[in-house]
Amino acid sequence: MAGPLGFRSVHALTNNTSIRAALVGAIGAGYLDLEGTRRLQVTAFPTPEEVGPLAPKEEAVALIFGSQATPEVNYALTKNALMSLAQGNYGGAIFFHLRVWAPGFVAKAAQEDPEVARYSAGKANLYALTADLNAKVVRLWQVAVQDGKQATVKELNTRT
Repeated sequence: MAGPLGFRSVHALTNNTSIRAALVGAIGAGYLDLEGTRRLQVTAFPTPEEVGPLAPKEEAVALIFGSQATPEVNYALTKNALMSLAQGNYGGAIFFHLRVWAPGFVAKAAQEDPEVARYSAGKANLYALTADLNAKVVRLWQVAVQDGKQATVKELNTRT
């Protein structure tokens, strides 16, 4: 997020499982710098119902849901976070972790909630990761959500 996207501040939204805590910790370790020019804020939600109004001040929000929580819980966290960001008209970038983007949670939320559909369709600053495990490659994409469907727009970076 700091390299190819150049974000100086990120707010990670996550569930409170041990694997997600470890992942967000690793993201922070790779993202923060010794000069202190980057800021990381983390909010962990024990349940989807605890996602309240969000008004992040950071340049980007990262939805890092997954692992030990069920797909139903991770979807509800994704939908509630997107609804809250839409209601607050958050203008910054949104980064979707693989476990949010790959199962189609963003498209499903847009299909079920007109405000999420409107909000996500109007954003050109959406990003996601995909993984090709056979080729051992992770790709960073600019993505879009139009007409309730997820799409990749442009590949921005590849890591082996």
